[in-house]
Amino acid sequence: MLAENFKQTKIIEDACTIDGLDDFGEPDFYQPLEILLADLNDAPLNKTGESILRSGIVRSLANRLKLNYWFASYPEIANEQIVSPLVVVGMMRSGTTLIQRLLASDPQYCTTLGWEVLDPAPSLDYNPHQPGLADPRIANAEMREANARKYTPHLFSIHPSYAHKGEEEIMFLADTFLSHVHESSCHLPVYRKWLDEQDFTPAYQNLYRCLQILQWQKKHRGESCHRWVLKTPAHLGYLDTLLATFPDAHIVHMHRNPLATIPSGASLNTTLWKMHSDVVDPLLVGQQWIERMRWTNNRAL
Repeated sequence: MLAENFKQTKIIEDACTIDGLDDFGEPDFYQPLEILLADLNDAPLNKTGESILRSGIVRSLANRLKLNYWFASYPEIANEQIVSPLVVVGMMRSGTTLIQRLLASDPQYCTTLGWEVLDPAPSLDYNPHQPGLADPRIANAEMREANARKYTPHLFSIHPSYAHKGEEEIMFLADTFLSHVHESSCHLPVYRKWLDEQDFTPAYQNLYRCLQILQWQKKHRGESCHRWVLKTPAHLGYLDTLLATFPDAHIVHMHRNPLATIPSGASLNTTLWKMHSDVVDPLLVGQQWIERMRWTNNRAL
């Protein structure tokens, strides 16, 4: 039992301590966070998994605090319009990452880079009028990439993530605790079932805000950012919410035989579970992934 480690009050306190902020904005994240933490408390995590997953939750809360800080400090960020994005969707392991990076190689497009996805809002001392200064987020992401190559080479070979290449924006959904990121990390039956009945509008609103602040920063750096290339396989289950948030989006739907994609996705999730737990049943992971892909594709259809 990890009650103290996943105690909500302590996690929120730790997030506030990072930058000395306390404005979380809309309270819609509290219920999903509470349900997630309760299920994590019962999950068969090892010490490494406990540390990794707890740190990720604290980071998500800290991101929320920083996002609210910047929107309050620079109200013009809210005026940024995300126009007609290209959104790549499809079952995981269907080539969505390759297509995202291919499309984003066209200079008329921009995309979320590896160093941006975990930290969309800059540090509090960032000066948008001095964009040439070194951004610590870049060095941190380069270190994460180097550590991934060194310490988890198997995972990196399955899904390489680069500091300076396009990366899916799913973490902007995960920061609201309304996403399927956490169920891909360990066995969370209660949270997983609860998610199936939820309205993901707050998650997609957070996605929009993250793109607004990134677009605002890119413009201050003198980068072209007229149209975004987005990519997250999980969008496939929320096309209605996605299009309500981005009414002029263009959907690029990747197709690959489910007999190839589903075992590959289940294998990747099994690798992730084994990073966080010493007790992993690949058959359970496979069963859950088949159910998730059935649920996702039925919703998309």
